[in-house]
Amino acid sequence: MSTDIAPNADDQFFGQGMEYHTAGRFAAVAGFPKLTGNLFHHAVEMFIKAHLSKTVSLDDLKDKYGHKLTKLWGAFTAQFPREDLSIFNEFIQGLDRFEKIRYPDLILEKGASITVGWGPRDTFGASTDSFLTSFKLSVSEMDALVNRLFVVCSVNPHWYTMGLSTEARRALEMFNASCKTWFPTNTSDEPTS
Repeated sequence: MSTDIAPNADDQFFGQGMEYHTAGRFAAVAGFPKLTGNLFHHAVEMFIKAHLSKTVSLDDLKDKYGHKLTKLWGAFTAQFPREDLSIFNEFIQGLDRFEKIRYPDLILEKGASITVGWGPRDTFGASTDSFLTSFKLSVSEMDALVNRLFVVCSVNPHWYTMGLSTEARRALEMFNASCKTWFPTNTSDEPTS
């Protein structure tokens, strides 16, 4: 197992995270809740691993943390003791559950109620069937988390949005108050990561 830190891995992880986030918003608009949850799960995983890759080897990121968002989140928040990131704890726990339905086993066995919406999760109705596993995901909470990750990690989002297509930019901007600072305001902006 390599203990070497990979130079520029953070840039690759942030880039992939933005692609997953954008694709997740496309999926939300299209009405694909399982795919939205899975793509957002991967987005958060990539964003967190971007920062952790500065001090943790790629092998350790893969073997020690895998796809476990709660474990990654714990390691991430420990690096920012002065930041109150606890407002995202419940969101991270809920998003981590979407890994369970990456494959259809759980849904086939127990069924599922999956809700993706644009407001706060607590405004979503509860499943009337107590036998179904319930999954709820707020796109606006995801956007707020992504915005906070850029700020906390001191990463310029322009670097990861400047090459996006018009359609991708529209997908990110739709109902997204958090993204106002994500795009260069004019073509003379020189983004840095």
